[in-house]
Formats: sequence, C-alpha cells, structure tokens
Amino acid sequence: MTRPCAPPSNREATATGKPESGADGRMGHSTMIARDKVAAFLMAHRGRYFCEPCLGRAVGIDPSTGHRAATRIARAGGFVREYGVCSECGESRLVTRAPC
Repeated sequence: MTRPCAPPSNREATATGKPESGADGRMGHSTMIARDKVAAFLMAHRGRYFCEPCLGRAVGIDPSTGHRAATRIARAGGFVREYGVCSECGESRLVTRAPC
C-alpha cells in the first residue's frame, strides 16, 4: 500500500516537471532521455504516485515508453514501484514514486 512522503523542499519544488520544447516549439525535442525525464519529474513531485499513462502525459512520452523508463529507474534503485492509487488520475494500478 502507498505511504505518504514529506512535502518537497523548495529546491525540488522549483522544477516544473513539464516536457521541454525544442527551438521550433515542438514538445519532446531535448537531449534528455525518457528515463531521465521520468526521474526528474518524480523527484520534483516527491510524495506523489504516478501510473505509466500519467507519467507519460506529464513528461511528453507515450505510456509504453513511460513503462520502460519507470521500470529501469526502479531497477537502478531509489525509485519505488508498487500497486497503489495514482495521485493524478485516481486509478488503482502499478504506480511509481520517488524516494522519501
């Protein structure tokens, strides 16, 4: 079951967690790879749980890429994947969160 974390510090709260746009204004044209985008987003939103579709929407990637990114960052350590309620959509599914 999901547990609440402490609220983010001021430094972490300044990150927008929004997808970056390229020089042409289109989304997703950045040098950051998907797992880095997902990790940065989750760190900026500590204490919140996100399912893969919501993670994908938040960082501008498709849900299958969100799944792979979330799986990789969890395997690398530090991020938690468990069944719980998504903080964004409210659905009960596999969610990922940053460490507390």
